[in-house]
Amino acid sequence: MREIGEVLGVLGMILIGVSYIWSFIIGYRKSVGWLIGLLVIWVFFYPPLVFVNWERTKNNFFVFLIGVVITVISFFMLVATNPNKMA
Repeated sequence: MREIGEVLGVLGMILIGVSYIWSFIIGYRKSVGWLIGLLVIWVFFYPPLVFVNWERTKNNFFVFLIGVVITVISFFMLVATNPNKMA
C-alpha cells in the first residue's frame, strides 16, 4: 500500500508541474504582462488568469486540480502506512 502512495505522490507532483509550466505558456500567449505576473507571483496571478480566460485555461485548471487531489490522497495513504507511527 505504501508503494502505491509513493507512486501516486510522484504522479500528482508531475501533473502539478506540467500544469505549472503550461500556465506560463498560456500566460505568454495571452500577453507578456500575464507572463511576468505568473513568473513573479504565480499564486496571485493564476486564479485571475483562469477566471478571465476560462476557455483557454479550463484544461490546465483541471489537470492542476487532479494533480492536487492525487497528491492529497497520496499524502493520506503515506500517513496511514507510516512505519514510524507510534501507537
